[in-house]
Amino acid sequence: MSNGDLVYCARRWRGEIWCGGEKSISAAAAAGKHGWAIDHEHILELRLKKVKWIMVQEREKDGCRYIAPFEVFTNPATHKMMNFSERGGSLQHYVNMRYFHITADKTKF
Repeated sequence: MSNGDLVYCARRWRGEIWCGGEKSISAAAAAGKHGWAIDHEHILELRLKKVKWIMVQEREKDGCRYIAPFEVFTNPATHKMMNFSERGGSLQHYVNMRYFHITADKTKF
């Protein structure tokens, strides 16, 4: 950022939005359960690098950008940890969308 704060940018497909047990992203959004996840290993690395912000950029052409302070991924009150290592995944920090500032991609005419 212009003030020198480091930002980690993760690129995700819109379909990778965490649904919190709901059947669809729309249902999760209506229930306030939708969010993004970052691997625990990445969180540890980012903490060592003194990253201040985490941004998720949707990979779709019209994808939105979601940015949140790093602290929401480490504060037990604002994130949920789930372990998917038994299914070939990893330990993940899930953060609800309400903690992100969302900006749409540039409008094209």
